[in-house]
Amino acid sequence: MLFLSILGIVLLIAIKRWELQTGAVLWGSTRPKIGRLCATALLWVERIIPALVRVYGRRVFKASLAYIHRASAHVVLYAEHLLERTLVWIRRTTSSAPQRTGEVSAFLREVGEHKKRLLKSGQVRVRKVVQE
Repeated sequence: MLFLSILGIVLLIAIKRWELQTGAVLWGSTRPKIGRLCATALLWVERIIPALVRVYGRRVFKASLAYIHRASAHVVLYAEHLLERTLVWIRRTTSSAPQRTGEVSAFLREVGEHKKRLLKSGQVRVRKVVQE
């Protein structure tokens, strides 16, 4: 890139030297047209294109924020749906557990009697559980 810049400068100096020696002006009639074209190009490069980039950049940013908002809402709704399905599955699997109608084992009867004796003697205080 530096080589092209140096080559361009050398070419301009060579053309200018030739113009000064001969007194002729290279592309003399087209220089005003080229000047207007360069002015228009600079206007576009310096003013119009950056303004368009700002305007459309804001629009893209706002649209991407809206998309992220909608996507996160969909993720939350999907997670809620999965949790509800899991809860329904847990209710279905735990509520249909077989009820035992048989006799209680001797060990459980002994534990129950011991608990009753402790409660009657007052050695253990009963905590009330508040159900919501």
